[in-house]
This record gives sequence, C-alpha cells and structure tokens, in this order.
Amino acid sequence: MMLVEVREINPPANEDPLLWRLLTSIAVGDADAACEIVRLYRLRWRIEEVFRALKSDGMRLEETQVHDAGRLFKLAVVGLTAACRTI
Repeated sequence: MMLVEVREINPPANEDPLLWRLLTSIAVGDADAACEIVRLYRLRWRIEEVFRALKSDGMRLEETQVHDAGRLFKLAVVGLTAACRTI
C-alpha cells in the first residue's frame, strides 16, 4: 500500500489549502507517478459525482419501475446526459 500526500500551495484567499491523502496499491517511485495517481483519483471523483447525480441526489434512477432493458438503457442515457450537463 502506498500513500500519496498532496497539498495545495497557493489556495484562494480566505480558503484552507487542500490536503489529500490518497492510498493506492500502485507503485509510486517518483513525482511523475504521484501525479498520475492524483489524476486517476480526480477522474474517480468525477465518476462518483455522476453516480450521485443519477442516484440519490438526482434522478433516483435506482428507484425506477422500468424493467425492460431497452427502455432502462434509454432512461439511463437521458439521466447520464442530464447529470453531465448539471455537473
């Protein structure tokens, strides 16, 4: 298990600097590898935002009563489009 710690150097005025402590199973041997871990976690956070918009904080897609696979797929596409636009 590897730990990558990231600190914000120049935060916006009146804001606390960001501090991320990221645990990973990917080997981190240098600064470039650490930057790649940060990039991957940022992408992961975007995915979580989309899921949240599709589920509990948005369309509540998991509560749909649609059971036909084709219709459910279309509903998911509409939801994904809406989630991307709102995020």
